[in-house]
Amino acid sequence: YTKNIEGGKKGYNFVWDFKAAPGEIFFDKQEEGRIREFKEKYSNHILVNPAIKNGLCRQNKDWGLKKWNKLSRALLSKGYSLVQSNHGNSGVSRELRVNETTTNPILDGVESIHTYGCRDMMMLILSVRSVVTTEGSIHHAAAALGKKAVVIFGGRVPPSILGYDSHTNFFIDEVTMGGNLIKSPCGL
Repeated sequence: YTKNIEGGKKGYNFVWDFKAAPGEIFFDKQEEGRIREFKEKYSNHILVNPAIKNGLCRQNKDWGLKKWNKLSRALLSKGYSLVQSNHGNSGVSRELRVNETTTNPILDGVESIHTYGCRDMMMLILSVRSVVTTEGSIHHAAAALGKKAVVIFGGRVPPSILGYDSHTNFFIDEVTMGGNLIKSPCGL
């Protein structure tokens, strides 16, 4: 997408014929050891990632703790094993803050693992069964790593631009009309 700066207008003007292609991620020998450790413990888990970056599009990506917990409870009741990254703090509070740039609500009943940065998170993504996340870096990493994912898109960027065919993408097209920001991704 390109920034729209005509007439001092703030916002984005999307290049509608752009389609994201999965990138490639490579790991070194030391990282491969960490991946083996993760796989031993989490290969049958679903990674749920409610973390959202604070900033302009935050309210579009904030699906809400209540909905994330409802989804987690439903998956747990069906026998799925879930894990979430608690990157940032010690996990004492109900909401983790990472350098005041990211909000990561702690989900009820979901196993928590501390990841030590972006590379560690990518190693976890590679190791789990699948991923549930909002649109952003985690869904791009999942695509690059060939991992199945369910992606909740906010009303800002449609999956026709930044989504991947290998993922299940949730989005309500009408939300984008008029360029309005919404309080909950895809209105679900």
